[in-house]
Amino acid sequence: MSKNKYQFTLDTTEKNDSHMGLVTRIKPNQRVLELGCSSGYLSKFLQQDLACEVVGVDIDSHALQQAAPFCVQTIVADLDTETWLTEIQGQQFDVVLCADVLEHLKNTAAMLASLKPFLHADSCLLASVPNVAHASIRLELLQGHFDYESLGLLDDTHLHFYTRDGLIAMLMQAGYVCCDISYSIQDLADEAIDQHLKNSGLKSSDKALELFHAPDAVAYQFIIEARPAQSELVQHLPQALSPKPLVSSGVFYGEKQEKIAGLEQQLGIEREHNTHHQKHVFQLEERIVSLEQQLNTDLSSQVAHLQKEVAYLSVDTQRLEQVLQRVHNKFSYRIVRGVKNASKRLIGLFSKTEKSDQQQPVVFFDYDAWLVAYGDLDKQELSAFKQEAKTWQSAPKIAVLMPVYNPDKACLVNAIESVLSQTYGNFELCIADDASTESYVHKALQSFMEKDNRVKVIFREQNGHISAASNSALSLVEADYVALMDHDDLLTPDALYWVAKTIQQNPDVQLIYSDEDKMDLQGKRYAPYFKPDWNPELLLSHNYICHLGVYKTEQVKALGGFDSAFDGAQDYDLALRYAAELKTGQIIHIPRVLYHWRAVAGSTANGVQEKPYAETRIARAVASALERKQRPAKVSAHKQLPGALRVRYCLPKDLPLVSIVIPTRNGFHLLHRCIESIIAKTIYANYEFIIIDNGSDDLVTLRYLQRLQENPRVTIIHDDSPFNYAALNNKAVAEAKGEIIALLNNDLEVINADWLDEMVSHVIHPEVGAVGAKLYYPDDTIQHAGVIVGLGGVAGHSHKHSPRDNPGYCGRLLLAQNLSAVTAACLLVRKEVFDAVGGFDEQNLSVAFNDVDLCLRIQEKGFHNVWTPYAEMYHYESASRGYEDTPKKQARFNKEVAYMKQRWGEGLLIDPAYNPNLTLDREDFSFAWPPRKA
Repeated sequence: MSKNKYQFTLDTTEKNDSHMGLVTRIKPNQRVLELGCSSGYLSKFLQQDLACEVVGVDIDSHALQQAAPFCVQTIVADLDTETWLTEIQGQQFDVVLCADVLEHLKNTAAMLASLKPFLHADSCLLASVPNVAHASIRLELLQGHFDYESLGLLDDTHLHFYTRDGLIAMLMQAGYVCCDISYSIQDLADEAIDQHLKNSGLKSSDKALELFHAPDAVAYQFIIEARPAQSELVQHLPQALSPKPLVSSGVFYGEKQEKIAGLEQQLGIEREHNTHHQKHVFQLEERIVSLEQQLNTDLSSQVAHLQKEVAYLSVDTQRLEQVLQRVHNKFSYRIVRGVKNASKRLIGLFSKTEKSDQQQPVVFFDYDAWLVAYGDLDKQELSAFKQEAKTWQSAPKIAVLMPVYNPDKACLVNAIESVLSQTYGNFELCIADDASTESYVHKALQSFMEKDNRVKVIFREQNGHISAASNSALSLVEADYVALMDHDDLLTPDALYWVAKTIQQNPDVQLIYSDEDKMDLQGKRYAPYFKPDWNPELLLSHNYICHLGVYKTEQVKALGGFDSAFDGAQDYDLALRYAAELKTGQIIHIPRVLYHWRAVAGSTANGVQEKPYAETRIARAVASALERKQRPAKVSAHKQLPGALRVRYCLPKDLPLVSIVIPTRNGFHLLHRCIESIIAKTIYANYEFIIIDNGSDDLVTLRYLQRLQENPRVTIIHDDSPFNYAALNNKAVAEAKGEIIALLNNDLEVINADWLDEMVSHVIHPEVGAVGAKLYYPDDTIQHAGVIVGLGGVAGHSHKHSPRDNPGYCGRLLLAQNLSAVTAACLLVRKEVFDAVGGFDEQNLSVAFNDVDLCLRIQEKGFHNVWTPYAEMYHYESASRGYEDTPKKQARFNKEVAYMKQRWGEGLLIDPAYNPNLTLDREDFSFAWPPRKA
């Protein structure tokens, strides 16, 4: 035997694999006796990923040397002997693992029986065994073949061959009870089956195909979980099957002759029918020819019409090119750096050529081109803003707060000039110099103070760092509102106009913030942060308010101003303390870039590493905010996003009961994978299953549901009514005992063991409504990272198809946040909230958008919906019910789209978790062309 014959590696991404089917049933820290461990490819996974203690046994000493680093003990032994058992004398194991082993033994039942003294009452036997009843073997037998091979089902080292029932019978003889059996699948194509049957002189039929696609025929390997049987059961094992007697072929000769005669008569009738069918086929062929001629005529007419449309579009394209040329001639365009190719990229928006299609991803995220089209304000617009402000009866006064310490001279001058050149003039610039050691700082500040009486400066005698300097500047403020600004950043000329207009339109506003971008020392703008509206969960992950943040002066002073204990994170700490007492309506986001964050040495615009001391203070600021809210949590630095945080809320001592609701119909392999992954991996202890079966008629599925019902924490509801996802879930929730409802699809698979802990830790908070998880396609791309309302007309999934580890737009794929909606494929909600909004709308939204509608109604009630990236699952989307791919389904889908637009109206175009500068045409958070700003 070749030493490399069984040198496998474990592919943890392969779901249809018998070895993965085994190891996923093993729990962390168990003691495992691995028989036939070979080179240790399974032992390695068990030790490194599950911290299991493995004792490896194999006949090949060379292979065991490779396995040794992953085992606490290795034994070279022939499993058909019992001498090796002395080496495990006195040991007890939680699991006996036999991956592709049992079929190689001379007396499998005897070997398994000999292991029972080493097992306890809760031990289990896990084994993968080839299925001799696989369709490929059945078809070979029909042709008279049973050919041994070097690998596979008919491996030439196999001494035993098992069918499903034969395997279960062998385990019973060995004193084990089979408690679960699943399969790895290899399904033959219909063409291959047809060819095999033809080789055997047989014709294919629907019945034959059904037989060769049956579960026991597509099962390539059985994945068995068995447990030691009670002694009373062993005494009453069924007797072995007796040999079947052979019968002479002549016994039934007369009966066969009668059958042949009957079949010949039936064949004559069929031939007559066939003659009629041929005549009918000929008539149909004539009809097809006639229809094709008519279709060609219609198509020719449509082609002529489309050619006219193309001619009209060509005229429009020329007109747009003329508009673009006028844009290019603007002075503002010529001074913007790095946009030499912007015209080509913009024209690509209107020209669907192969070349422009290749450039589209660049255009959608091209900030330079976007600024040229939508970012520059001309003199007339700025003049109009100034004239409008003069008409206001009570123009609010705004203070710009600027602590200063040894900034670059040019940056300081530019920063102050950006304030003094504001379109809106009713402001004061309050500066505190924190005892700068550079002489030019004092001179420059003194000069500006003498030129413009709106500039106020206090020169501190001692350096007290940024919070102390900010508080000194705050002491100069007389205005009702104060805007925070760094000494080397820039305001856009219209920044204070939009702030003042927001105050003018919303007199009760307490906190205002805007979008921002970064600017290098050459004046190039980049990295725009188009922010969401008020998002309290996102604020606990990073300070997204940041620039430009505007606060009520009176309230800032009442809070004691800036806290020196949080220097480096003082603005973050202030925002958290300040916002804690506000209502959502008192916080307004201006979806415009009003602030340029200058990327200079020492500024965190270049990254948090510029101020390494700030990172611990950022975490402490959030921890303090949570302590004030009396919300126990652990706050730590984010592993992938520097400067961001991970908040883990603590669960109560008495865990609330979670009712996991799963609608299903057939799809045994999907349901089995979903349920077993939850049971095997979920560390949250207090949950129940409510499985609502919508008319399953597959024997394997029904058998699995029957077995599940034996578990006291599982309830099965049978409902044979027409498929209505909303109604099924409503019915199941009504039966739920838990105070928390977990709505799950049957095509999910758990990835991280603390997924339920994470989601429950959010949903228990009284202000939270629905909580959603991060779902992946099987190829490890994003399937669901929250729902954005308005995408595609009604709603779409954030960052769909992005790579699994992609941080997303401004890190949002990796940060917990509030979203308007999450998918009910995995959604948690308190039962009281679900009942308060009336559950799913089963009348108008039977299949599509019912989860979006539910979340919007929850949000309408004043709750915050949450999406967390720390609860992860695979989602085999639409594997159970399929896609909207029939006329009937599409008609129902269009009806549900129309209802959503009628019910929510313009609200579908305004998602507070999404920015109007971002597109509704794609799910990638690229820029909107044009933006949807007022």
